[in-house]
Amino acid sequence: MDWRTLYNLYSGLVGKCLLYVALTTPIAFYIRTFGSTSPKMFTTSLIGALLILIGYLLCLIKSPDIIKRHNSPISYTSSLIPIYEHIDLDSEFNLVDQSINASESEFKQALSDSYLTSLNFASVQSLKEVVGEKKAVRVLSTIRYALENKANPNIRIALSISFALGSVIVFIPTIYNVYTILSGL
Repeated sequence: MDWRTLYNLYSGLVGKCLLYVALTTPIAFYIRTFGSTSPKMFTTSLIGALLILIGYLLCLIKSPDIIKRHNSPISYTSSLIPIYEHIDLDSEFNLVDQSINASESEFKQALSDSYLTSLNFASVQSLKEVVGEKKAVRVLSTIRYALENKANPNIRIALSISFALGSVIVFIPTIYNVYTILSGL
C-alpha cells in the first residue's frame, strides 16, 4: 500500500474504530466472563492490540507531511499554484532533483504514476526553462507527491502487515467465543 492509503486507513474511521476495539477487547477478556477468565484470550487479544497501536503510532509519525496535509496531488498542486511566484523551485522540489540523480527506476515509477511519461527533463531548472514556471510547479508538485507517496517501502510493508495481522489477532478470541456460544446451543 502507498502512504496515502495507509494514512487514510489508520487515521480514518476504520482505523480509529479498530484502534478502539483493539484497546478495549483485552480489557473485556480480563473481566470475568461466563464465570471464568481466559488468560489465552487476554494474551492473544493484547498482542493484537499492541500490534495495531504500534502501527497506528508509527503511521502517524512516519507518514510524509505532504500526505498528511493533502489527500491528493491535485490538492497539493492547488495549494501551490496561488503562491507559485514566491516558491523557490530548487528548495521545494529538491526531492525530485535527488530522485533523478539517485535512482532512475524510482523516478520513472513516479512519472508513470502521475501520467507524465512523455516528459524528458534532467533537472528542475531545465523543466522550468522549457515549460515555464507555473506549469513547472504543476508538473513538479505531481511528481513530488508521487515520490513522497512511494517513499520508505519497508516501513509501508511493515505497517500493512501490522494492520492486517493485528486485525486478525484481535478478533480471533471474539470469533472463538461466538463459536463456543453457538456450539453450546
